[in-house]
Amino acid sequence: MKVIDVISYVDKVCHNSLDGQVKIKMLERLDRQIARDVFDTHEGSPEYDLREYTESTELLVPDDFSELYFFYLESKIWLLLNQIARYQNMAVIYDTAYTAFVSDYNRTHKPKHPVSALRFA
Repeated sequence: MKVIDVISYVDKVCHNSLDGQVKIKMLERLDRQIARDVFDTHEGSPEYDLREYTESTELLVPDDFSELYFFYLESKIWLLLNQIARYQNMAVIYDTAYTAFVSDYNRTHKPKHPVSALRFA
């Protein structure tokens, strides 16, 4: 899925006048977080290049979990529009989708630096 696909969908369901570049930056911030917190900490992670992030950039999360991008962008738009109740609802839905993705990734990919056993004195 590409950045433009998420923006187009969210613009249909969440009418707003935010500039497209602002939305691209929001999605870039999320992809950078996912790269740092999820992919960079596990072996066998996909190759990615976030140096040039545009509307034609392929998103990092696989299609099975890509709905988290819709929820994330919509929640951020509601927040900027000061629609706090809608923001809170979408933030909870996004958090659930993000947690499902991270949990699946943790189950299916070995960490780069496994945690050694805890030792209690």
